[in-house]
Amino acid sequence: SNVIMSQYLCVHEGQGNKCIVDPQCNVTEICQQTARAVQQLCRKETGFEPTIQVECYSEDKNASFAFIPAALSYIVQEVLKNSAVATAKKVLREEEEELETTDSIIKVMVCADEQRVMIHIGDRAGGIPFHVGRHIWSWLYSTKTRIVNKKATELGGFGVGLPLSRLYANYLGGSINVVSLPKYGTHTYVF
Repeated sequence: SNVIMSQYLCVHEGQGNKCIVDPQCNVTEICQQTARAVQQLCRKETGFEPTIQVECYSEDKNASFAFIPAALSYIVQEVLKNSAVATAKKVLREEEEELETTDSIIKVMVCADEQRVMIHIGDRAGGIPFHVGRHIWSWLYSTKTRIVNKKATELGGFGVGLPLSRLYANYLGGSINVVSLPKYGTHTYVF
């Protein structure tokens, strides 16, 4: 109800460009900005900057719809941070072991029709092991803090990113689904 009241007051006071809900929320632009921020953060914390490709498949080339840009940015950021960390670990491990590096591009596809927008984020970072996958929606669960001397950082480890993303998505009428293929990669769908 606070979101609705804040939006009403903002529109009523004529501050249309500063409101919470953007009637023309540009999904592709938000994904591109978030991807750049995650790349920089990953480089800062791991020394590796993953390649993140953002593509849009929509008639209007932007996949715009009425939504809360801050919430969408948060959801995309949390999923991309997980993919970036997993990709960085995989690439750095392959380099250390002098293995042939596999496809390390994280792909973000924004698809839209007149009714809905869907974001697909996919990586080839080895997926989520089955024994871990059942915990990804649990509050305060993090694989980072389970490793000796690994503390939570801006890149992750607090155990709230995915659960809060799902809460935002559900609260705002959408959903988030994660499909992991262990030893291959992870695909996340945000509707």
